[in-house]
Amino acid sequence: MLADGNGFVLISVNPAGAGIPAGTDIPRTIARLWDGLPQRADLHPDVWEPIVIAPGARVRDALRENAGAKYSYRELDDFTERVERAVRGAPEVSRATRVGLLEEQVELLYSQDRIAGYGIVPGAIPATLEKRNTTIPAGTLNTGGRSIELEQTNEFRTLKDIDRTAIGQAGNGTLLYLRDLGIARRGYQHPARFLSFYTDRDASGWHRGRAVTV
Repeated sequence: MLADGNGFVLISVNPAGAGIPAGTDIPRTIARLWDGLPQRADLHPDVWEPIVIAPGARVRDALRENAGAKYSYRELDDFTERVERAVRGAPEVSRATRVGLLEEQVELLYSQDRIAGYGIVPGAIPATLEKRNTTIPAGTLNTGGRSIELEQTNEFRTLKDIDRTAIGQAGNGTLLYLRDLGIARRGYQHPARFLSFYTDRDASGWHRGRAVTV
């Protein structure tokens, strides 16, 4: 049985019905398959490791014991940015920097077949987005003896702005938007250039977690 929801996927497996030999260490087998996935490096960094819940076990307890990172890289960026601003405001501080940030980026997922069907050249998509995401001079406003430079901005503010970008025309002359070819989603720099980690120890042993150093 396969079920999904807001941020999770649940797979229910009957070992006997799935042809799994008796005595198989299912958690270890799944961990080995997970580690060996060729697409593992392409998974979103905030995705948790697989959690195996044995029959009769409490789901809440299993999730608590095997929880992934408490904070996403974006949340760490937001938190440490506030800390950095506060530290910089202190008179004793001359400089404050952050190390270990994982930069965000926007990823475009689209179908090669759909693009080919519309006659769109894939290399033209980044150029169109770059041209659209600009700020250009819009003249000068004179008021009260002062001159104010005006700018017209077409900068992207949300993912919907990117989805609504016109990419070209279909054969019947209808405008094609990026949303007609695929989707834009938030992601992180891949591969990461530099990351920070912290280690701590409790009754169950040593643990390593993601961190940003200020």
